[in-house]
Amino acid sequence: MYSRNELKERARYALREQGNYWMLVIGGILIRLIDSIHYSGSRVLDDSGFMLQSPSLFRVVLPDIQTRTLTFGIAVSSFLLYAVIAIVLRLPFQIGSCRFHLNGSDRPQPDDLLFAYRNDLMGSSLTLIGTRLICFLYLFLLIVPGIIKFYQYSMVPWILAENPYMSGAEARKHSKNMMEGNKLELFCLELSFIGWYILSALTDGLAGLFYVGPYYHLTYAEFYKAVSEAYTRQPYGAGRRM
Repeated sequence: MYSRNELKERARYALREQGNYWMLVIGGILIRLIDSIHYSGSRVLDDSGFMLQSPSLFRVVLPDIQTRTLTFGIAVSSFLLYAVIAIVLRLPFQIGSCRFHLNGSDRPQPDDLLFAYRNDLMGSSLTLIGTRLICFLYLFLLIVPGIIKFYQYSMVPWILAENPYMSGAEARKHSKNMMEGNKLELFCLELSFIGWYILSALTDGLAGLFYVGPYYHLTYAEFYKAVSEAYTRQPYGAGRRM
């Protein structure tokens, strides 16, 4: 396993490679565009939830029963819209982003972002939905177990970016085994970028778009490569649980 400084140096080297930088920036812009669409869907869902809690806003126009039916229908429609955006756009692009940055040290291509669309789109999306649901349930019960579960399953989208037809249960099992003893290391790695994100905020996101975002994701990709390599080197019966 490489140190944090070594992982970051590998990421910086990938950024310096001729032809890689602008490709990574373009990819980051596309990813942010998808994130903004997903965020807009979330806002629609939130607004509908507010209307469900405050049907009196419409009582001046519609009877109470009609109002509740209308607001309930809007909420359901908004939730379905949110789910469709997640399954069709956000989750596939999350896997595509992982694929894109895994190739960052070579020659990333924008069509890497469409990787999930070419390889079991529905299966990959459902795997991520199931993984997030499990993490949410753990977080709902107790915060600390939820955070631990989040880090245990943090490698799932990266695993799917290399093995798109792997089942959800198997991907989560691989991620859990890979992160054994590495959860605190990943937490510290993420924590080390706080200064960079403060700089991004101070520059109204420009530093994030043109440097911090690609740098962070490439470092995360190098972390995945390191833990994956260490995991596959483990002999059977010596900590490797398949």
